[in-house]
Amino acid sequence: MQKERASLREKLSYGTGAVAYCIETTLILTYLMLFCSDVLRINVAIIGVIMTVVKVLDAISDLIITSIADRGNSRWGKYRIWILNGIPLAVCVLLMFWSPVFLTSELSKALWVLAIYLVMTPILETAIVCPFMAMNVTMSEDTKDRLDFSNARALGESTAQIILSLIAMPIILYFGGYKNILGWRVMSAVVAVIIVICTLNCFFGTKERIYVSYEDAEGHQIKWREKFRPILGNRPFWKLMTIIFFLMAHAYASSSLFAYICIYNLGHEEWVSPLLTTGFAVQTLITGALFYLGRRFEKRVIMLAGGLCVLIANGCLVFANGFAMAAAYEVLLGTGNGLFMGISFAMLPDVADYTEWKSGIVLPGIISAFATFAMKFGGAVTTSLVGAALTFSHYDELLSVQSAYTCRILLLSLIAISGVSILLSMVMVWRMKEITSQLVTTYRKEIDARIKR
Repeated sequence: MQKERASLREKLSYGTGAVAYCIETTLILTYLMLFCSDVLRINVAIIGVIMTVVKVLDAISDLIITSIADRGNSRWGKYRIWILNGIPLAVCVLLMFWSPVFLTSELSKALWVLAIYLVMTPILETAIVCPFMAMNVTMSEDTKDRLDFSNARALGESTAQIILSLIAMPIILYFGGYKNILGWRVMSAVVAVIIVICTLNCFFGTKERIYVSYEDAEGHQIKWREKFRPILGNRPFWKLMTIIFFLMAHAYASSSLFAYICIYNLGHEEWVSPLLTTGFAVQTLITGALFYLGRRFEKRVIMLAGGLCVLIANGCLVFANGFAMAAAYEVLLGTGNGLFMGISFAMLPDVADYTEWKSGIVLPGIISAFATFAMKFGGAVTTSLVGAALTFSHYDELLSVQSAYTCRILLLSLIAISGVSILLSMVMVWRMKEITSQLVTTYRKEIDARIKR
């Protein structure tokens, strides 16, 4: 019997789910530290501690929430119902950048940010991202469909980044400048509306076709230690997790520090929006091209090419003293991120197939949970490094112009964290020889043959 294939409309609807969570993630990565330091006037060391602690908790919560999602089922499927957490997430985005006027002390503002951040990231964001990524396996068994869903997710994430870069800083500057809270409030309201619209579109536009059971032959739930056993000696799994960890470390550093470099190193806060938009637009174009490139070239080759582009981009940033070189940096960065990030997450279903072929156990939820754990743990480590860099550079949020020493440390921090992380990711990609197009096809055929027997 011919398997039901997913339509293009459904794949694009799945991509809008990525827009919902990624626009929030990009907003926090790119602007939260700047908002807290320059608008709320919270010490950068305190901000760094808050963001690091929450990110560590966020990474841990991935495994807990995925376990709950794996055990559940609803009339809408195992994972799709979790997408609706985008609605309360939108409310939290609004509250984060609203900051009530009665909060006057630095401590009260820091506690407000901490409270909202704890609900927004370890609970709501995780409750969307982990089930959303696991859905790739439950929507289709077809390898081409799965690649298309992964590319649609990557395209949605790139689109979210473009939207945010187009609207965030222009709205903030229009309503009084980046040190005035009114612009941040209006911007967060616009972002919240986008999250709600994309959440509903993804929920009503997708369908789970594959039933995944975590029960044994007697109908009992498979215990956690039994789920972990197939991945303990699973080399492709751990290699991919390491790649994602370092890839996210690079992404967090380049996102959180670039706004500071635009404002203080280049001296033009109005350049933040067009430069970020340029990078994200290129990343979106490259991600769209993955629908073709992913079928023509090996995934490892595409990822290595992306890493090389990022390294060249960092070299351009060293010599950036005007808009042209900064734009060249963003073009190369967008190209590298589009190639590397889009393909790295497209390898999750391949690793899931390898794990099922090796152990006979289907673990899409656990593998997705570890992937998001690696993402967020990489983010937690990098957030602490960025906070340390701001403190070490003697950054003063009260100054409109920072010292040459501060600007130099900010630039070197971005290049060092990004460059080392990408190099280590490329080493792991080079060693990941168990996952090729030919081998994955073989794994899938043998799995299907076992099921038929």
